[in-house]
Amino acid sequence: MKRSLLTTSFLALLVAGYFLVSSFSPSSTAVPGTTVDFGKLAVWSTFDGAIEARSQKSVMSQFRGHATIVDLVPDAAHVSAGDILVKFDASQVERDLVKIQQEYELADQEFLSLTKARLPMEKSELELQALDTRAACEAEKQYLQDSISLMAEDLVSEQEVERQRVKTQQLEKKLETYELKLKLTKEHYHPAEVEKARARLASLKQQLDYAQEQFDSCVVTAPADGIVVHKPLHVGGEWRKVRVGDGVYRSQPFMYIPDMSDLLVRCFVPEPELSKVEEGRECIVTPLSYPDLQLKAHVEKVGLGAEFKPGTWGGQKYFPIIVTLDDIDERLRTDMTVKVKVFVYENDHVLLVPRSAIEWKNGLPYCTVRKGRHEEERELTLGQANLTDFEVKEGLTSGEFVVIP
Repeated sequence: MKRSLLTTSFLALLVAGYFLVSSFSPSSTAVPGTTVDFGKLAVWSTFDGAIEARSQKSVMSQFRGHATIVDLVPDAAHVSAGDILVKFDASQVERDLVKIQQEYELADQEFLSLTKARLPMEKSELELQALDTRAACEAEKQYLQDSISLMAEDLVSEQEVERQRVKTQQLEKKLETYELKLKLTKEHYHPAEVEKARARLASLKQQLDYAQEQFDSCVVTAPADGIVVHKPLHVGGEWRKVRVGDGVYRSQPFMYIPDMSDLLVRCFVPEPELSKVEEGRECIVTPLSYPDLQLKAHVEKVGLGAEFKPGTWGGQKYFPIIVTLDDIDERLRTDMTVKVKVFVYENDHVLLVPRSAIEWKNGLPYCTVRKGRHEEERELTLGQANLTDFEVKEGLTSGEFVVIP
């Protein structure tokens, strides 16, 4: 009986000692932590961005003035080059076109009538009148000469000769008038009439071409194959995409067709992180719509000038960067929001400490190292870091146990 009590007491002491020692052991759940060791560290910086097509065909109205949409291809529709995208109200333009067409055809007929009939006839009549007057004048002149000869023989009186002289002078004056009228008609009057008719015809032709252009502008066709994207505009006091009944103005883009075979991502990098982004660096692009989709990409260009990012405050400056997508997925769309992870640093053999084990005091990093029953605070020199770990330059060695607060 006595031996049994001693044995029981001894076992109780052993169990108590085990739990006492365990309470100070680094592996005890009462003191959370981890053993630092060497491992691989990959550092990526993440930025928000949006997908764009490197090139896109803008669709805009060429109608001069305000054009009202009467038919519209749906957003995200697949189209081929030459397909009708939008129709504008052409009722008034069509009426104007018919009216001007009729006026032009009438003016053209009048021009032909003027140049081929009326003016040649007027010219011929004047030439005939001048010719008849010249013949009559020559006859009267001859008669005058004969009268003068007869007067010398006292066969004709002086009064008769004088009357013949006056008649001859009148015909000469009439001939001079006809010849002047014919000259002025050829050199000035008829050319002016032709120029006036030609100017009217040209003016009507210009109006006709303009009306035809306006009429043709009432139908807009696709400039290339692709997917139609409607562009939001300020319409009727609100910012939205156009619909049937809305009006647009000349050279106002309201839709576009992006080239989905060559996509890029445009994003903004905060000034303090600019050193992490260099041209040519590897990237991973993940659309928010498809979180399991990871697309390879690379930094193509880093902007030279700082900008203030829309929607941000506090004076923070950002630098625009362009990331080229090396992988293309058919699910991608322009203006999609994406996360861009830019590769910054990689080392296959570095001493790693969890971020959760680091405490900061006066801007300096510390951690708590546990050795047996004792704990000591260590100041560290840290290197690169990712979302989970820091690279330890100085302050820890492999195998040490750090406490996670």
